[in-house]
Amino acid sequence: MDDLRAESAKRGVSEPTWGHVAEYAYQKIDAVLGALGQPKSIPAYKPFNAEGEEFLHNYMGMAGVPVEIVPQFPTDGNMVLLTEAAAADPDIIAKMKEHLKKGGDIVVTSGFYAAMQDKGIKGIFEMQTTGRKATIETVVTAGPFGNRGPSLKTDTPITIPIFTYFTNDSWEMISTLEYGNGWPLLHHSVYSEGNIYVWVIPDNHSHLYALPDKALDLIRKTASRDLGVYMEGPSQVAFFNYDNGTFAVHSFHDTPVEVSFVLEKGNALSDIASKETLNGEKRNFTPVNGHPRENRQETVVKVTIPPHSFRAFQIQ
Repeated sequence: MDDLRAESAKRGVSEPTWGHVAEYAYQKIDAVLGALGQPKSIPAYKPFNAEGEEFLHNYMGMAGVPVEIVPQFPTDGNMVLLTEAAAADPDIIAKMKEHLKKGGDIVVTSGFYAAMQDKGIKGIFEMQTTGRKATIETVVTAGPFGNRGPSLKTDTPITIPIFTYFTNDSWEMISTLEYGNGWPLLHHSVYSEGNIYVWVIPDNHSHLYALPDKALDLIRKTASRDLGVYMEGPSQVAFFNYDNGTFAVHSFHDTPVEVSFVLEKGNALSDIASKETLNGEKRNFTPVNGHPRENRQETVVKVTIPPHSFRAFQIQ
């Protein structure tokens, strides 16, 4: 706002109007827009006129999970996201099986699973929605080899639907704890050549923002297998990925926030607007459940985003 007021004052405008604000914003966007490619996000299948878990995709985006709603079931690429709305497709189970048999992966939400529980999904992945609820404040993440991380606290109590399953037939990647008992938040199983993940969504969708950073990091990493880059850090930071090695990130925080970007390829980021180069640090790659175990390294680049601002980068 200080920059906007200063720029307006040079033109004799003492109090900018909404029109001046929009003009200023578009000028900032124009400085980077030409360098960005076509959107490359996680395809979220939503048939025409379908309903269910309304606006959930928006909350996912604000949690740093880059999704793009598509009206047809994706036939290319590896990862597909299915929310409750996808249950409106009468052929959805057959499409899922075909995708999994050719080695594709699917993330389904708890709303989708509940809608399909008695309509064939148990032939792919057997869980049970109980109709009961749990109010949780503790989250535990798990690695691909069974090792469990520390107990992490949510920002506020979160109410989730309780799902049960056969132990060792599938695996909890993120668990929740309530008075000594635990329920899955992110769950994994295998079908044919592919992987299926159940993402349990809080009753209040905005409580996705209250999850610990480490839990959000694992969700982003799992769902972003096709993208070559994903974000680590807090929620309420939106991530927009493109097909030419560029991406943009927008913070909705009132103070500066630091996030990290994990690059499958590349060693640094170049800020498209300022031309600043941000070098990364190497670390050993750790797969999540269902991902290939590869002996390689990845690059982590830390980025500071000013309040209510965006930055755009080119992977170097």
